[in-house]
Amino acid sequence: IELILGKTFDSLRTAQEESLALSNPLLDYITAQRLVDQVRMTSSNYGTAVTRCIDGDLHKNNLGLDNEDFCQEVYSRVVALLEKDLENS
Repeated sequence: IELILGKTFDSLRTAQEESLALSNPLLDYITAQRLVDQVRMTSSNYGTAVTRCIDGDLHKNNLGLDNEDFCQEVYSRVVALLEKDLENS
């Protein structure tokens, strides 16, 4: 989100989000959810990739990048979309 919008997460937060006394990961999630539509308007592929990352589509069984199947899934469901955007730019 920071890359495509060209701003830091902190600068993208609303005053209302800033006033919430939440842990940073939860606050980041709230901010990210609000910004997904803006990202999607810039690039539907990028928006889909972001959505897949923040909505938990890839959070299964505590798998990490040391698991080959998980890495392949991240590549095919996220990285490939970003590469497609890069090819088209």
